[in-house]
Amino acid sequence: MQHPMKSFKDLDFLFPKGWKPRQKLPHKFLTFFNSDKEVEAACVYLWHMHGIQLSNNLFWFYSVMTEVFRADSMESFEAGQDVEDGLWGLMCTDAAGMALDIPDITLIVQ
Repeated sequence: MQHPMKSFKDLDFLFPKGWKPRQKLPHKFLTFFNSDKEVEAACVYLWHMHGIQLSNNLFWFYSVMTEVFRADSMESFEAGQDVEDGLWGLMCTDAAGMALDIPDITLIVQ
């Protein structure tokens, strides 16, 4: 890490230089955090850096969300880059990693 943890600036590498919203990323990713608040703050940071429309592709996931919401999120994440506006990035706690079997995840940040 090169920047203060609370700045989330070290997550900028997730998006290649010149990337624009609506372009596919070269990878589907999970980024793990220790708390729900960190998950949300990191997600909001990336939305602000790359455009609020990124909220269709990058979302947060943690244990206190409803079971239906978690199931829908994982289904969307599994479909990911195969569908327009698919979910291809999850900012999450360890709740997302339990029993996760999605073969095209190519980047995990912990």
